[in-house]
Amino acid sequence: MDRKENVVTPAVQPSQKKIEFFNWRHHPVFLLVALAGLVVVAPYASNGTVVLLAIAFLNLEPLPLSVPRVYNLIRTPFGLFLAALVGWSFVTVFWAPEFMGSLFAWVRITLLFLLGFSILVIISRLDEDQLSVARRVLAFAGLIILGLFAGEIMTDGAVSSLLKGRPIFGMEPVSRGTAILAVIIWPVAVILARHMTRQFFKILLPLLAVGTAYFLCKELTFLASQLALMIGSVSFAFIYVFRRWALTLILGGFALIAVSAPVISLYVVNPAALQEMGVHLPEPQEHRLAIWSFVSDLTADAPIIGHGFDSSRWIGGNYVARLMAEHVEIPYTSGLLPLHPHNAVMQIWLELGLVGILCLLGMIFGLYRMLLSYQQDRLVLAAGGAMLVTFISIASISFGIWQNWWLATGWLGAATFFLAARKA
Repeated sequence: MDRKENVVTPAVQPSQKKIEFFNWRHHPVFLLVALAGLVVVAPYASNGTVVLLAIAFLNLEPLPLSVPRVYNLIRTPFGLFLAALVGWSFVTVFWAPEFMGSLFAWVRITLLFLLGFSILVIISRLDEDQLSVARRVLAFAGLIILGLFAGEIMTDGAVSSLLKGRPIFGMEPVSRGTAILAVIIWPVAVILARHMTRQFFKILLPLLAVGTAYFLCKELTFLASQLALMIGSVSFAFIYVFRRWALTLILGGFALIAVSAPVISLYVVNPAALQEMGVHLPEPQEHRLAIWSFVSDLTADAPIIGHGFDSSRWIGGNYVARLMAEHVEIPYTSGLLPLHPHNAVMQIWLELGLVGILCLLGMIFGLYRMLLSYQQDRLVLAAGGAMLVTFISIASISFGIWQNWWLATGWLGAATFFLAARKA
């Protein structure tokens, strides 16, 4: 009888283990859905990055377990300075031009930050098998996204035209999506180069590089994402060769520019100064410089504490309305300050002052320390540095820093990098 039981028992256990392995609860299904959702969101529905964060959040463990883990992430140098930025932003709401509008925007970004930290916690809890599956989903998603963009370029936006229901030509309808691609392409490259075991997948890495190069050469029209990809690529090579000191030089240079940005815009790089030197830029670029010069002038009125969180839209609108009431001709059709300055550093200077800039620099220092923990792995260090430089470059010449989809893109970039870089 005992011998019969010993024969049956081993036959049952593998079967039970096999059933458990294929049980959907074994894998982070919502995280995988969010990663796969990039295929649609990146090229055609950039606002959906917030939805992807919310979907991935559904994989978070119960609050009694997850809260301490989120808290531990916030206690890192990056998390502490980010918390300081959020706290200071709330304080400045009280002297913002539109209290309720700024308060609502503050609640929105605070929830996004909590979502972002939660996604990092989810990824930190993945086991080796779950990591492997998630990496494959992200790698395939990145390659499909690149293929969709190539198709848009070759067909002059045929799919975009079909989805929008009207004739559209060129990359303008998917220009936001190019920014998402520029950010996530780095962790996708790491996964293809390092984590894919089959030779078939490793062959796709040079195809990825060729496809990105084609994307740049075919559609290089001074869009932020294309310029950022080039800067990120140069940074990748620089950091890959020289590692720590290259990363220090790059981020140190950004810190110097961030601190001195208002002075540079007022006295060095502005339309008047360039005209004196005989330099003539196209109107869109000249308009951007005029915005930054105007914002620098306003920053001088409240250089330490700023004009209040999310005040750019109200300041610009009120200023243009006053000029129109006084019948003063506005030099640019879209005004001297649209909804935002199209520059993250200038926006923080204007709204949060020097206190906000110091918080920003603290966050950059926190990311610098985090990246240095990978300095023994050249590929991961260089890709992480390149992704950070790419994000900073786009944020420095385009978009508002508090836009939901753009903040969500930053968190998705951080999550995908962590997914590609961490060990089980």
